[in-house]
Amino acid sequence: MSQSASLYLLHGALGCAADMTPLLEELNGQLPGIALNFRGHGPDAASAAAFSIAAFAEDFLDAIATEPAPVDVFGYSMGGYVALYAAARQPERIRRVFTLGTKLAWTPTTGEKEAGRLNPDVLAEKAPHFVELLARRHGPAWPEVVRKTAALLRELGQTPDLGALPGDLGRAGIRAQVHIARGELDRMVEEAECMEAVAGLPSAVYLQLPGQPHPFEQVDVKVLAGQLLGVWGKDRY
Repeated sequence: MSQSASLYLLHGALGCAADMTPLLEELNGQLPGIALNFRGHGPDAASAAAFSIAAFAEDFLDAIATEPAPVDVFGYSMGGYVALYAAARQPERIRRVFTLGTKLAWTPTTGEKEAGRLNPDVLAEKAPHFVELLARRHGPAWPEVVRKTAALLRELGQTPDLGALPGDLGRAGIRAQVHIARGELDRMVEEAECMEAVAGLPSAVYLQLPGQPHPFEQVDVKVLAGQLLGVWGKDRY
């Protein structure tokens, strides 16, 4: 019986650890996991912490500091980017990475486009149901979470932490086995950028989830759990 690495789950921008609860329930203990909150998200949303990929990666690496063996990590969207960044910085601590809906091609135009969607006043007027979701996740501090996330995306567009092109991942020093997944109906992440990233990594596979969109709350967790169990479940124990 091989030693089992711990599984960590990282949420996306504007998300929180609780977003991962349905996925953990669907995995039903077959892949026991721990969902983390990045600083300034969820119960910690009222904190004055600045948002950055490096800071979120620090949160994750601190969380796994006592793990006796390299860990596995699932990251949705921004969480996947953080996972890859951490795997590049401390490759000896991360065994496998599975990303879903992670944008890997960043330019000033892309950063500004994505940040432009995140205006608390406009969201409150145009997307009240989404604001209700944000309030459940982050409490009354949700507008500040939105503003800080917008600032992060603008900065990411100007100075991509893993390089401006998906192919730059191959020069980042990532040694982990990587699965890069994208929902078939994802309008934010393009298949081409995922394929370019896979081509540049030493051990990577591209997966497409049929019929799945980008927003995590709309993803069929049965489909996602099936993919995770398919690629990781058979050799964990």
